[in-house]
Amino acid sequence: MGTAIIPVQPYQETQLEDFRGPWSRLEATDVPPTQALTSLNAEYNPGQEATRNGFAALWNPAKAITSLFNWVKASDGVSLAGNYLILNNATDGKVQWVTNVVAPALIDLFTVSAEAVDPASSGNQLFLPTLNATNQFTPVGAAQCRIVGIYVAATQVDKAFLGPSTVKPVLANANVGSITAGSHFVGYVITTRNGYTGKINPVLSDGATPDQSSSIIAPGGKQITVSITETWPAEATSVTLIMTATTNPFQFFQIPGAVYGVPGGSPFTINAIIDISDAQLINNTNDLTNNQFFLTQTIAGAGPFSPWKVAIYGGRTVYMTYDGNGTAAIYISEIDNPQQLTEQFHKKRLPGFLKMASMFVLGRSLYVLGTNWTYSFQDNRGLPSTWSPAALTDGAIGTPSSMGVTVTASGDWSAVVHISGLYIFRGRYDDKPLSYYVDDQWRRINFAVPQVIRIADNHDKKQLLVAVPLDGATTPTHLMMFDYSDGLDYQAVKFSLWNLFGFNPRALCVFMNGSTGRQEFLIGKATAGKVLRQMNTTDDMSGLGPWTDDGAAINHLYEIGPQPTGAVGMLFQFVGMFLRVKGRGVMTAISYSLDHAKSVPWTKPITLLANPGVEIWRQFKLNAERCSTSFSTGAQAGDYMILSGIRQKFYQWAQRR
Repeated sequence: MGTAIIPVQPYQETQLEDFRGPWSRLEATDVPPTQALTSLNAEYNPGQEATRNGFAALWNPAKAITSLFNWVKASDGVSLAGNYLILNNATDGKVQWVTNVVAPALIDLFTVSAEAVDPASSGNQLFLPTLNATNQFTPVGAAQCRIVGIYVAATQVDKAFLGPSTVKPVLANANVGSITAGSHFVGYVITTRNGYTGKINPVLSDGATPDQSSSIIAPGGKQITVSITETWPAEATSVTLIMTATTNPFQFFQIPGAVYGVPGGSPFTINAIIDISDAQLINNTNDLTNNQFFLTQTIAGAGPFSPWKVAIYGGRTVYMTYDGNGTAAIYISEIDNPQQLTEQFHKKRLPGFLKMASMFVLGRSLYVLGTNWTYSFQDNRGLPSTWSPAALTDGAIGTPSSMGVTVTASGDWSAVVHISGLYIFRGRYDDKPLSYYVDDQWRRINFAVPQVIRIADNHDKKQLLVAVPLDGATTPTHLMMFDYSDGLDYQAVKFSLWNLFGFNPRALCVFMNGSTGRQEFLIGKATAGKVLRQMNTTDDMSGLGPWTDDGAAINHLYEIGPQPTGAVGMLFQFVGMFLRVKGRGVMTAISYSLDHAKSVPWTKPITLLANPGVEIWRQFKLNAERCSTSFSTGAQAGDYMILSGIRQKFYQWAQRR
């Protein structure tokens, strides 16, 4: 049959005043009118789609910065703002920090070759695990955990879990006293500046129980003199003497008042007198017997394990690592004693020895994740060995990426990077990921290198940003932005794919701007270069404004969904469009038929003004079932557009073809 031509109808009009993210998973004819087909380098405000704010240099360390962490803490003698930036400098193989982000300077913390440093904050202490740089699919720790603390105004960096000593005290009976007759072991424990009280000393070798030769036979009615000469560990601050009663040579008690300050890192002799009966020792002092079983460094200083992830769970500190058998495990400390843990009572594993990649704390639960599984643990306030076994939360969703999870600042949900999508977790995973409608974009991620993925949540802007390697790249090439200002679900979230000309974003965090106190995204480069902060329209309006990436133009493109909706089998003549749009530079546009089978570039681009005062009309002709239009800016640095309204004119052309 031929085409039935009908008389020309009066102009019809579609209007758009709400602009949302692309739903590229759908067939174009099913995309709702407010959704888009494409969004590149866009941000969203209520009723607006706009060129995203660009990134400007915070400073130029001329280093490859592969991870960033913003530590906001109480003010101290180092930083009145209490705002430190922790980073992994891959160029020099160092973990460093910046204590003044207003005038940044790199300060060494320790040396390590790592993919990333992933700190966990506990008050005024920071636990620093590092992620191996070469093992991508299975996370592995790169080095011993470090503990950074600021004591008075001095910064100290210590290896966790101070090891034992082989130095024996010199013991003698002397003077009249109260010591009970019989054999007594006399030893000591060392307390560090980071608050750790370690193993019972002395020992004969690594892993050994206390050296029982450090003992004396007391005649009764005497005192015991003690002399210990040692070059004390750098982190040592005090030494506490301990002793056994004659009734049990394997139960060790702290001697009341026998605490002596020592100069860490220097030789020093402790001279002491013990004068206490067995009854007083047993009834009035602390039992330190379990200290002998603590996991610690070796005598030579090697750590008990090298964690790649640390979490703070209530008053406990949790270390994700491998045990001595090469099995993935978490070690969970005593309450308020972050370094006190044992192999027997403080280790938990997943059923079937499943591998672990990451963990987070939400509410009262500790969640442990592997590639396709999520388990939870619950603290019963007893030894971790008495906790219930890991409970399966989800047997299909987890993460392969150590840094692929983030917990929002409000603490009531987390976001998890899984191969199938970006999921929101509130005690269980949402039925569909935030990335559901842009699944074609998510599946471009190269999950063969999951440890390079980073995620950050800017709670102030209601934006989740994920740094991802696309299309076979082995380091991040793009930022995936999910705006959840209208709701935290797959239908309400607004997506845009961001890229920066000449800058691959390897590190990512949200940091507190030292000058303004605002929360801003911060990115580091995969190769030696600058660290950039995202600008805003309040603080960065001078010059080119916030619409440039370190002096480069921002290539912004946004294509609206096909219009009109619900017109199956109709042909329309599209004749033009009114736009409410403002900005700077030149906006070009192309109108398309379905599937881009036809394209009509607008012959007259729009010169954008910051305050145009009127709707702008542009005429074009397209004969099609539906019409979508893409708008783009970014020919010059500083170009931007803010699109807030569209009225598209057309009339019916034919009923069928």
